[in-house]
Amino acid sequence: MRTRTVTAALVVLLATTAVAAWAEQKDAVGCKDHPLFNRMPTYWIHGCSTKEFDAHVFNVGKGKT
Repeated sequence: MRTRTVTAALVVLLATTAVAAWAEQKDAVGCKDHPLFNRMPTYWIHGCSTKEFDAHVFNVGKGKT
């Protein structure tokens, strides 16, 4: 009985480890981290785009520049 329990526990452990390794996310093709910033653990790059120049308008409170 004890041998069956240990065997079942090992099978579950191996299956869980295999699924975790298989499910690991990969970065999108052609994307990489910027050299000035470290990546946060367990995060990945979903998508990226390269532009020569771009701008973004930020909303600020009234009377502020």
